[in-house]
Amino acid sequence: MDNFKSLSNRGDEVTYDHLYILTRHWKQDIEFYLQDLKFLQRLIGKYSIWIKLSENAEAVNKLSAGLLKLIEEGKALSGEIEQHLNVLKALVSNEQEVKDRENLTSLHITLENEFADFVRNFRNNRLEVFKISEQVMDSENISLS
Repeated sequence: MDNFKSLSNRGDEVTYDHLYILTRHWKQDIEFYLQDLKFLQRLIGKYSIWIKLSENAEAVNKLSAGLLKLIEEGKALSGEIEQHLNVLKALVSNEQEVKDRENLTSLHITLENEFADFVRNFRNNRLEVFKISEQVMDSENISLS
């Protein structure tokens, strides 16, 4: 099995098996995040009709637009991860030889950074959802009890 050093500042050797497993985890994680975002989008669509105050409606609309953008980014990233996963799968099963190790390494690092950015954006979005939900519930006199 081919090995190479230092992906994203790692000091240990990384095999294609390791990359495949890591990339498969990214794929599973991003699919979960996308399902979560789509569910939240449906909730907003269903319950935003009850919002009375215009500033709340504007905040929810802005949040909804951000969700749509994040969903689209996630779908695009999911496709890129899927392609990378297929290349790694072929390498792991010895169906394909590495033609450009440097390019593969660079692509993997780029995907790793893009995935980290997506997760960061997802978390920031989640914080915004909590903030806006609390604002709407307080100002619209909505109670959970």
